[in-house]
Amino acid sequence: MAENATERHNAALVRRYFDVVWNHGDLAAIDNFFGDEFTNFGRRGADARALIRAIVAAWRAAFPDLFFHVEDEIICGDAVVHLVTCSGTHTGPFEHPAVGMLAPSGRSFRVDHMHIHRIRDGRIAQHWGTRNDLAMLQQLGAVAAPQTTGSITSSAGWQRSSGNEHPVTLGERPATGTG
Repeated sequence: MAENATERHNAALVRRYFDVVWNHGDLAAIDNFFGDEFTNFGRRGADARALIRAIVAAWRAAFPDLFFHVEDEIICGDAVVHLVTCSGTHTGPFEHPAVGMLAPSGRSFRVDHMHIHRIRDGRIAQHWGTRNDLAMLQQLGAVAAPQTTGSITSSAGWQRSSGNEHPVTLGERPATGTG
């Protein structure tokens, strides 16, 4: 929860950015949200704003009903963290660096994103984000979902092999029977 008026303003600014730019596609508003020295994943200034403009335009062309829903928010000083659900229907061409150009599939997707924005002088100064592009591409049919056959070891230390569970002590290797 925001502790003061500045933090509340910072959080509201980012929520408004998601709504105006991403949900409604108002590319002209981008310059109003970002400071002159805005940095996005290492790109700075006008180049970073142009990159955001190009990304939003491409995503909105591919997914005209694109929608970012803020699920949760953490505010700490000048930093605002949002857990966002991103959804849309693939009705236009979409180029993704992992798979190239995708023809419209008509399929919908719904995935989580995490975004961190740092606010300076009432505008967004920095952005970092992480998206679940693999899940999105799977939902769009661009990549196959992983197969569940074979043997995997969970983070809890249980080895699964064809549905049989065998406890394994963390830090030890399971017996192989080759002695």
